[in-house]
Amino acid sequence: MAGKNNDYTDKQLLELFRDSNRKDYAFNIIVRKYQERKSTTAYFLQNSENMSEEEAGELLEKYISYQKKETGLLEVYAEKFREFLPEKKVLQVFILEVQFRQWLLKTNMQPRPNTR
Repeated sequence: MAGKNNDYTDKQLLELFRDSNRKDYAFNIIVRKYQERKSTTAYFLQNSENMSEEEAGELLEKYISYQKKETGLLEVYAEKFREFLPEKKVLQVFILEVQFRQWLLKTNMQPRPNTR
């Protein structure tokens, strides 16, 4: 296993998460990684106008790294799902996830009635 929190691969985090004694530890690492990605995105949105090309390049590399990790996690889950689901069902799971994310975005962007 890795030494630093961010050095864990997605497969290693998944194994940690499966260990009931280390589940909270793994969850905290996952949350920190998510928060780091979110703060990087927020930083870009707030500073994109005044950002140097070098700084933009560094953020781009971080973004590419995040995407690669997300793809790695997708591969891990596909491998696990294939153990008990046929290929078509595995594909359906991933398509449903995309549709669910789209639905969440759509419903969260609608104005909410004032409940006061």
